[in-house]
Amino acid sequence: MRCITRQKKINKQINGHETCPHNGLLHFQLKIVYQVIAGVIVASSVVNSALADDYFSPNSLSVVNGQSVADLQNLEQFSKPGGQMEGQYHVDIMVNGISVDSKDIDFIYDKNSDQLIPVLTKAELAAWGVKVDSLPKLAMLSSEESIGAIDTVIPDAQPKLELNQQRLRISIPQIAMDKTASGTVPMSQWENGIPALALNYYYSGSNNWSRNGGKDTNSHYLNLRSGLNLGPWRLKTIRPIRIARVKENGGI
Repeated sequence: MRCITRQKKINKQINGHETCPHNGLLHFQLKIVYQVIAGVIVASSVVNSALADDYFSPNSLSVVNGQSVADLQNLEQFSKPGGQMEGQYHVDIMVNGISVDSKDIDFIYDKNSDQLIPVLTKAELAAWGVKVDSLPKLAMLSSEESIGAIDTVIPDAQPKLELNQQRLRISIPQIAMDKTASGTVPMSQWENGIPALALNYYYSGSNNWSRNGGKDTNSHYLNLRSGLNLGPWRLKTIRPIRIARVKENGGI
């Protein structure tokens, strides 16, 4: 005769609460399930962020006589939002939010930033208030040597082309900028202007007559403001002229 034993549940009472060994196993299994679900959610969000990118397929353009309407190679820059062709654009230049110049700038495609960047020179940066002689990499360049990625010579500098506004914004750390008052125009942009002679005047006069043996008065006032612009010289003068006459009259 074989003795059959049965496994009994062992319940323990801790601090007035009854616990069972199976509770720990159930808690462990639920913890694993939660970790798996969290891992799936994180992985799906990473995949979605990696795939969330706008793309325009040049193949969607119509084809005429077996040939594409446009050059597909040149359309590569337009396949992403804000993409533009390389070339020369007339833009207003703003350095740290301040307008410094307006001119034609050459732009090239930069693979690292995946956008168009300006081709600048050391002379242009100096005219815009950059301390070119205090930056080692800039100091070694000639005045007209082309600079592509500006952050390679000025750490943390960032250009941004806003072609719809025809504006080039350049952010440069203040440590790399000259200390000048706001609104100061660089001496390189000063102009003598054209030779000119200007004349402005103001005149007023009055005549008073008396019928009862009083005095007749006659007064005139003339203010002349003239100026001469000749080269860098500015000559200004203000000349007032006053004339007054008084005449005695007899009674009627």
